[in-house]
Amino acid sequence: MGLLAIVAAVAVAWSALTALAWGNLPAAGFKAVLTASVVATASAGLAWGTARVGGRRLTLLAAYPFVVAAIFLPPVTAALFSPTLGEVILPRSTSIAAWILDNVLVVGDLNAVVRQQFDLSGFAFVAMWSGFAVPIGWGLGLLVTFANAVRPHGDGRR
Repeated sequence: MGLLAIVAAVAVAWSALTALAWGNLPAAGFKAVLTASVVATASAGLAWGTARVGGRRLTLLAAYPFVVAAIFLPPVTAALFSPTLGEVILPRSTSIAAWILDNVLVVGDLNAVVRQQFDLSGFAFVAMWSGFAVPIGWGLGLLVTFANAVRPHGDGRR
């Protein structure tokens, strides 16, 4: 798919969420969802651009995280202002954060530092998911790279 098709598809999807936010969220919530939708649409365009221009390394380092940000940013932002979405997304986000703190960031007592310095509320959820976009994107990119390396090719090479 080309740049215009990808950006248009993302813009349509997140415009629908923004339209729902128009009548159902307070003005601040609508503005936040609109901003997140614009950033997500730009992230999709940046993902396409880095994948086309940069080769495999830049695709792995940048394109995949941009895609993850384009997917997660608007719904997490909307969850901050919508009780219905918030009941689904925010507790699960808190559970994920707690698991990461208790299982991954125990090295060097990083979990204690993070718990002292940050309160997971409000826009900290958006920051958390923006931060997750990078390792999740890298993980997806590594899986795709590995799958491409092990799949058989039609010309007999591996």
